Amino acid sequence: MKIAPKDIDRFLAAPKSAKAALIYGPDHGLVRQRGDVVGSHILKDLADPSNRSDLSPQQILDDPARLSHELAAMRLTADRRLIVVRDATDKIAAAIEESASLLHEGNFLIVCADDLGPRSPLRLMAESSAVFAAVPCYKDEGVGLSQLIRTTLRGHGFHAD
Repeated sequence: MKIAPKDIDRFLAAPKSAKAALIYGPDHGLVRQRGDVVGSHILKDLADPSNRSDLSPQQILDDPARLSHELAAMRLTADRRLIVVRDATDKIAAAIEESASLLHEGNFLIVCADDLGPRSPLRLMAESSAVFAAVPCYKDEGVGLSQLIRTTLRGHGFHAD
């Protein structure tokens, strides 16, 4: 499902409407930050290696079954388990799409990628999927930048016209 820019904050506050998230865009810092926000809803401790698995695109290309195994794995010590793929590219879109159906209840997949064009197989897969939420991360400009500044100031007790 495609998350519209106006709905991103609502999704980030409660990402449980999806079982997986593709977080992509040219703002790499924002991609990482939003990935961590979503991950913090899944795990209390994002650094806990017993409930988190980090995979690289190369690991998935070398062993496509590994992603399937990670997604289908049952949790041992926690209610939830997090699988994170950083620096994803269109080369692994097919492997992700095939493996997504194996996502075990309680497991959550976060796929982080650079800017993906509208015809990107990875992006198209996520936007048309009922399992994935596709979250864009674009640089703040114009009205969005003004809103970001006002929200930040308001959080510190200031007001700007």
